[in-house]
Amino acid sequence: MNPENSARAERALFALRSYLRAKGEEFAREDLYVDITDLLADLRHLCEAHELCFGDLDRMAYAHYSAERSAGGAS
Repeated sequence: MNPENSARAERALFALRSYLRAKGEEFAREDLYVDITDLLADLRHLCEAHELCFGDLDRMAYAHYSAERSAGGAS
């Protein structure tokens, strides 16, 4: 993974850790799959509350991710 994409992943991890603290939970790497799933579910609730389409946002996010991987060389 290139340095820019590594930094993006670290920012996401920072956000996930903040989310877990807000829930009163500790970060544990072995729970990463469940923790990301919970965060995504809560983001869906946030979108619903603000009348945003999570699917549209997810598709745009995937396009950004794909462009960033291509620009920096995927590994």
